[in-house]
Formats: sequence, C-alpha cells, structure tokens
Amino acid sequence: MSAPSIVPLPSIQDQMHMSEPLADKRAATILHEGCHTFQIVGWGRGLFGESSKGEEDGDGGGATGTTWNLENPMRRDTVTVPAFSHVVIRFVADNPGLWALHCHVAWHMEGGRFVSLAERPGDLVELVDKMDPETRRLSQSFCGMRGDQQASGADDGEPA
Repeated sequence: MSAPSIVPLPSIQDQMHMSEPLADKRAATILHEGCHTFQIVGWGRGLFGESSKGEEDGDGGGATGTTWNLENPMRRDTVTVPAFSHVVIRFVADNPGLWALHCHVAWHMEGGRFVSLAERPGDLVELVDKMDPETRRLSQSFCGMRGDQQASGADDGEPA
C-alpha cells in the first residue's frame, strides 16, 4: 500500500487545485471529499499539463488538453474520472481539520488514491486548545481506542 500524501492548506484564502494525473488505464476513479463541496474547474483526456494544446501524452492516453470552466463550475463532493483522463477541482479551505480526498474503489485507495488534506492546522490547534475539558476527555478517549472498538463505540466497558 502506498503512503498517503499530505497536502497542507494553511489559510482560508488558499484555494486547492488538484488533478487526478491519469486515472487507471482500465477503469474509472471515483474521487470523494466529504467535508467540502468542490468545484470541477477542468477536465480532459490524458495527463494534466500546463497547456491545453491537445498534445499527445506519449502513453496512449490521448490529448493533454484541458477543458476549463472557471465561470460557472459544477459543485460536487464526488467526481468520476474516466480512464486515461484527469480532473481539476477547487475549493476554499475554510474548514480546519484533517480531511480525506480518496477514491471510493477500495483497491484504488489501497493503491494510493488517497490524499490527506491538513487544512489550516494552526487553527485546528487553537480549536483543540479552546475545547471544553469534557469534550477533550471524550476525544482523547476515542482516539486512544483500537480500530475495532471505534466502530462499536466501546471504550473501557463502562456505559456512556
């Protein structure tokens, strides 16, 4: 399994531009980001590149041209990237936290189609510092559980 990429998003003014450089050559990739509604601002066949000239990508994937829609882009939380294609998404980083941009096809995610977005980590530290003591205790208790306990909500065996 590939290690996930971590993309820092330090301020609310940042806008994230991402592309799926080349979807799996045999199957589509389904990208999902659950904590934002992103804008689909570009898409095209082949590898994403700086130009939209429509040049061949040299890998049999077709042209590298990107169709841009910056005026009135679609807003989604999930986008399908066809095989031999790319997509460019944009969103405003206004939600401090650690969020996942990932593929909904399990073996794609295992193969590395997972990106951690560390959004405004400075603000996140401040939010945690200001957390009321009981919420902090519950959060620390939850974070200390093993994965199989988290799904059931079990902690130390005492009722909640």
